[in-house]
Amino acid sequence: MLPGRPAGRTFATTLTVAVRPVILCTMMLVSESRFALCVIALCGAGCAGPTGEPAGPAPVATTDVAEEPVNIAHRGASAYAPEHTLPAYALAIEMGADFVEQDLQLTRDGVLICMHDTTLDRTTNVEEVFPDRAIEVERRGARVQVWRVADFTLDEIKTLDAGSWFDDEFAGTQVPTFQEAIDLVKGQAGMYPETKAPEEYEALGFTMEEELTRVLAANELDTPAEQRETPIYVQSFSPESLKRMYALTRDTYDLVQLVGGAQAATLLTDDGLRDVAEYADGIGPAVQLIADEPSRAVAARGLGLEIHPYTVRASRLPDGFSDTGAYISHLVDDLGATGVFTDNPDLFPR
Repeated sequence: MLPGRPAGRTFATTLTVAVRPVILCTMMLVSESRFALCVIALCGAGCAGPTGEPAGPAPVATTDVAEEPVNIAHRGASAYAPEHTLPAYALAIEMGADFVEQDLQLTRDGVLICMHDTTLDRTTNVEEVFPDRAIEVERRGARVQVWRVADFTLDEIKTLDAGSWFDDEFAGTQVPTFQEAIDLVKGQAGMYPETKAPEEYEALGFTMEEELTRVLAANELDTPAEQRETPIYVQSFSPESLKRMYALTRDTYDLVQLVGGAQAATLLTDDGLRDVAEYADGIGPAVQLIADEPSRAVAARGLGLEIHPYTVRASRLPDGFSDTGAYISHLVDDLGATGVFTDNPDLFPR
């Protein structure tokens, strides 16, 4: 356990029992971990129901982490406006998002901006404006040209068009700074920043977690009073980044360990989840990771961890679902999600 981290600091220990027979042993605090949970499934995937037909997998029994699941606007309302732009953030708020996500990158002069990629070429016209500023990198065995965020100053990035790639309606839209995102979202919804590629920036001499902490504090978002109006989650795929955030801020922010791809083999095991619970308050798995193995959700919730899977898109629903709201309800009711990232915050069920 990280020094000084209290066990279960944000979670109630009351258990709610699923409809199908799942008995949960008492959740108890123990000396060197947040919680211990004994789960005994009396009727699992292969058990027969009252009629002799297979009953199917039992829904996840959950702890009372939140009164209702949170609606997280993935990159803003990114199905309707260019991702990580002020129009996308404003539309997410208008559509009722509880949280608006900001992926963070650092400019050459050390300013946090909102952008998913570490490069500018996918979502701006940087190739036209700065044709000679590319570098070559290897991707999937081929040499390609990219324009790294870290090679450009904020003033240079502000000259770029970050909207036309999505639709001509958004021509001239700028890449926002994190400060501009705060100015828009603060007091209207929660914020959900992600430290992207923190190790890459550390190699360039930046400490992303320190700058994020500084900006949040400068906006008084490190106080309980402000967080009642603008709650904060900080997320990352990097365990080291979240551990650094915790070392810098202790219990100021809720931290969420993102999980994707090969990470699942370690982070979503019983031992891995116990390790995550030592420094984070929740996990953000790729949705298929818990859909394929619901037991991972059982284990995570048993440790008091929130579960915010990513990403639900109305344009790309799994087989068997034609309704976005119904699919999100499935993630919550059957798989134990306490929040969901979605490109379509207007379709979140309430």
